[in-house]
Amino acid sequence: MTSSYNSLQVAARRRTGQLTYAVSYTLGKIIGFGNEGVAGGMQDPLNLRAERSELEESRRHWLVISHTWDLPWYKNQRGWLGRIAGGWSVSGVWTISTGRLFGPSVTSVARGVATRPNVVGEWYLPAEERSLFRYFRTEAFARPPDWTYGNAGKWIIRGPGSYDLSAFALKDVRILEKMRIQLRLEAFNALNHMNLESINTQLGNRAFGQVSGVGAQRYLQIGAKLLW
Repeated sequence: MTSSYNSLQVAARRRTGQLTYAVSYTLGKIIGFGNEGVAGGMQDPLNLRAERSELEESRRHWLVISHTWDLPWYKNQRGWLGRIAGGWSVSGVWTISTGRLFGPSVTSVARGVATRPNVVGEWYLPAEERSLFRYFRTEAFARPPDWTYGNAGKWIIRGPGSYDLSAFALKDVRILEKMRIQLRLEAFNALNHMNLESINTQLGNRAFGQVSGVGAQRYLQIGAKLLW
């Protein structure tokens, strides 16, 4: 069993004065036979074609924008004001991506051999109609009849995308000619944006169709490095 990854990757980097910035974009798709996760197991060993699909971590769009600005004032850090205001740089990394894929599954019942449900309608919900309690149309899935397999694909439900900004402020303090201390203030998810991470896709579960996990909140970190 093999998988394939195809992508279009574009990157650009430029420095203008004290500002350096870079942009990279990936349009990608992974197709194969996954074996991880709730829906990862093989449903029908006599129908391997039904097991091939776009894989769980196939995020269609991935955009990363980074920038660093070396603050121009008091570069020589002379005097007390120079020691305080000089040697600073600020940077940020913006990461925007579409969501990962989730596989529909079913709870176990007597005489049930299916691990995936039947698709009986359009499950996709427009963004303005989604909520934490109804991320997709649950009525679009139905339990297969006894002793039959579900017709749903393996990984078909596109989950929530993510949006993140990591911001950094760095300051170099000269101690000796070849020695300096770097002070670092780092903020991960600086905008404190709520990124939805997982959804319940198990038909028969009371939380079917609901968002079941969120990403980390804003996280601040202060540190120092001795460089020589």
